[in-house]
Amino acid sequence: MNRSEFVRMLRNSDTMGTMNSIMMTERVVNQVLDTLQRAIVEHGFLKIQGFGVFEVVDVPARQGRNPRTWESIPIPAHKTVKFRPGKELRGAVNRGQ
Repeated sequence: MNRSEFVRMLRNSDTMGTMNSIMMTERVVNQVLDTLQRAIVEHGFLKIQGFGVFEVVDVPARQGRNPRTWESIPIPAHKTVKFRPGKELRGAVNRGQ
């Protein structure tokens, strides 16, 4: 599912009775995603009870390989975001199988 499909799904949801247009729904989605991003960047983690935890983690430098030439290339240290699903989300995913 991509972003526009998510916006349409949210717009058509029974719980979103006040969302009277796709544009308004898209603005809400954008605001939520921007706020999530800002919280993760500023605090290094974001815990949403029942959903999961987004956490910034350090990835150490390592050696990689160019798949075409098999040449060894250095991959510098960097940060990335790790997501750990909460108990309720894991349960919902497992029930969907």
